[in-house]
Amino acid sequence: MEIRYQLRRATLDDLTPLKALWEVARQPVTEWEKRLTQFQIVERSDGILCGAFGFRAAGFHGLLFGEAFHSRQQAVDSQAAVWERLEALCRTQGVARLWLRGEPGPVWHERGFRPAENHELKRLPPDFAVAGRGPWWTLVLRDEDLLDEALKREMAQYQAEQQARQRQVQRSANALKALALLIAFGLFAAAMVLLFMLTGRRQRKP
Repeated sequence: MEIRYQLRRATLDDLTPLKALWEVARQPVTEWEKRLTQFQIVERSDGILCGAFGFRAAGFHGLLFGEAFHSRQQAVDSQAAVWERLEALCRTQGVARLWLRGEPGPVWHERGFRPAENHELKRLPPDFAVAGRGPWWTLVLRDEDLLDEALKREMAQYQAEQQARQRQVQRSANALKALALLIAFGLFAAAMVLLFMLTGRRQRKP
C-alpha cells in the first residue's frame, strides 16, 4: 500500500515530537523552538510525524533551514509532497529565489539547488544568517530582475493613482469651499437686503 504524505504548519502540539526529531538530527533545539511557527510538518496520512523543515521569506527570497527526517527514505518518499507545499508557499509569499546553507538533503538536491556564486551572494538577505554554517546553495524560481521591475511599475502606478485620487479630493474640497463661500455670501446679501428693507420702513413711518 502506497504511503501518502501531507504537510502543514507546525503548532504547539508538535513541539514535543519536533524536539525529539531535532535532538536526533543534532539540530539547535532551543533556537528552532523559538521559530516553531516557521516550520512545516511532514507527516504520513495516519498522522505520524516523519520530518520537518523551516521556511521563511524576505522580499523575493526564501530561506530553507532546519531540515530533519527520521530516515533518508522518508525524505525521498515525501519529496513530491514537500515540493508541492514549498511551491505553494513561494507563490503566496512572492518568493523568486530559495536559499539553504550546507549540503542539501535529497529533497532539495534533486530539485536543482546549486552552490551560490559570488554575485548571487550579494542578493542574500542579511537576516538569513540564522541558517547556520557552511556554503550557501540557491535555486532560482523566477527572474528576480523582472519581478523587481514589475514591482517598481506597480508602485509607480499605485503612486500615480494615489496622487490622482488626492487631486480629486482636493478639487472636491475646493468646490465645497467655493460653494460654502457662495452660500455664505448669499446669506449675507439676503441679510443686508432684509436689514435695508427694515431700515427703510422705519424711516418712512410718521
